[in-house]
Amino acid sequence: MINKLSKLGLLLLLLGVLFSNYSNAQTPVCNLQFDIFNLNGEQPIQTIENVKTVLIDLATKQTTESSVHSKTPSFTNLTSGKYKIEIVKDGYQRRIKEFELSCKKIDEIVTISKVLYLQKGDVKEVTKFDAAVFSAKDVGKEFKSSASNSGIDSNAKIIAKPKYPAAARAVKATGVVEVQVTLDEDGEVAIADAISGHPLLRQAAETAARESRFPPTLFKGQPLIVTGIIVYNFVP
Repeated sequence: MINKLSKLGLLLLLLGVLFSNYSNAQTPVCNLQFDIFNLNGEQPIQTIENVKTVLIDLATKQTTESSVHSKTPSFTNLTSGKYKIEIVKDGYQRRIKEFELSCKKIDEIVTISKVLYLQKGDVKEVTKFDAAVFSAKDVGKEFKSSASNSGIDSNAKIIAKPKYPAAARAVKATGVVEVQVTLDEDGEVAIADAISGHPLLRQAAETAARESRFPPTLFKGQPLIVTGIIVYNFVP
């Protein structure tokens, strides 16, 4: 009897190990790289290289530091979750930002790019952005993109295209979906909330909005958190 129980325990242990390995193999991972730019009032945006970059996994508290000699700080084999990045460069204020990383594909490793901006100043100081939320209407004529000072199109942005959901296509759901977005100080979409449109189309519109990218919004030379509306028109 004891011998049978021992064999059963060993079998369960082996099954547990196999299941654990299978689960780990099915966990999507991705690479992450940061493009660092200076953002200093009316001066042109310029790439900043050779920065000290530390990435912290907020769940495990594991810390990873990129090479200071790397032009583009990068990190590999990351899993989905919440992270904190800290960037240090002499002559610039220290930059700290928390963000959420989403690795969706299992069959391939995708590299996700993020843009961060540093401001001139004492490296011992941490950059603080205006926490107030503005809209283009509030800011008025002084509302502008910092891209207008960088020699590129002042309307430079990337609006991700939504995928037409199969369920929506099956019932021939079409029309306009409005997504209200909140952009953080780096121009990334922090919040996306569909406020109109067919229920079967809203999630796809929100997903596309979160994957969109914008230049930072400046008001009197300082980056702001702003809100706006992205309009998607679903046509079969």
